[in-house]
Amino acid sequence: MIDYRTIIYMADGIGLLLQVMILISGRTGRNVRSSTTRLYYLAVVLNMILCALDFPVFYFDGLRTGYTVGLLYVLNTVQALLLTCMTYVWFRFVTRRAGVRDDWRVFRMVAPIPLFLVVVLYLVNLAVPVIFRVADYRYLPDGPLYPVPLLIDICYFIGGSVYGIIAAKRSKDYQFFPYVYVLIFTGTGSVILFIDFRISVIYFSVSLAYLAIFMEKQNENSYIDPLSRVYNRQFLSRYVARVCSSFSSNSGRKLVFLMIDVDEFKKINDTYGHQAGDDAIRDMGSLLLEARPSGSICARYGGDEFIMVLEVHDLSEVNDVIDRLNELRRALNESGTRPYQLHISFGSSAFVPEHDRPDDVFRRVDQEMYKQKRIRHSRRKKLHENNLSGR
Repeated sequence: MIDYRTIIYMADGIGLLLQVMILISGRTGRNVRSSTTRLYYLAVVLNMILCALDFPVFYFDGLRTGYTVGLLYVLNTVQALLLTCMTYVWFRFVTRRAGVRDDWRVFRMVAPIPLFLVVVLYLVNLAVPVIFRVADYRYLPDGPLYPVPLLIDICYFIGGSVYGIIAAKRSKDYQFFPYVYVLIFTGTGSVILFIDFRISVIYFSVSLAYLAIFMEKQNENSYIDPLSRVYNRQFLSRYVARVCSSFSSNSGRKLVFLMIDVDEFKKINDTYGHQAGDDAIRDMGSLLLEARPSGSICARYGGDEFIMVLEVHDLSEVNDVIDRLNELRRALNESGTRPYQLHISFGSSAFVPEHDRPDDVFRRVDQEMYKQKRIRHSRRKKLHENNLSGR
């Protein structure tokens, strides 16, 4: 029969290796990590320490030596405090990444209070066993307040993950983070811990959750344009190839490609500097994410050109998207927050499954967009000439 310690040692050993792999793989670009990313890696490091501490905690449990009692008090206290710190760091990571809404800001301000409560409880426990005690050289979590730290840890970690799911659904941004997997992994580990505290696989569960996050973070880095925060051309090519290969006109829907181009983008760069040009690209990304209908995708095609791929019942829905984009653009221009005025041109074309390849649609939509751009330029030039002649 396998001793429960063997299971714990194996789980913690695998968990430790997974965390080391994450840290090694994440060394690239470590000097440009955002504060949010640093919180994630801090949580990984804390969980790695917790995995390592599990070895002496269970090794000395029941070992009859003159220093066992003192070591068990110290090791279990340090491990419990680090666990609460790790779950709190996770909570901060999720809320910062999601962007805390105004009605949650007060909640974020009071969030550290349970952390301080756990610290106080464990300091008191060193004198009065309100959480755990060591009897007959064994760790016994039978104090009246033992569930309190566990509930706080669960609220931080699982509660933070639930908030991440809610925020992801409300957000217009593309979300890659697998908060559902985090709930599954950590929820399973927590249930096992509640059933039998001796089978501590919670740190292994958290390791799996952090690994899932790391893998999805790599997908995000690969497929999201860092400036505009919409998909990049690599993702667009894969998405279009997949959608076009399975799309059928018999569904009663149309697959429409909408190209959006920033007018006189070079003039923005030359007049206001490249930082303003970057701001214009960011603005376009924000406008597209705000205006896109459910089920559509936006991508940066190249430079100041963007593509939106939509499935619509009627082509008038495309005009609705264009109207919405223009409405948002005008609101941005009228806000006066930018030194430039943002103007955009559009071109659209529907995919015909019977004889089109994706490249055919890209070519047509590009031609249509430049056709509209020439028409707009001609109108502005004629209007300017009329103004001059009327003086």
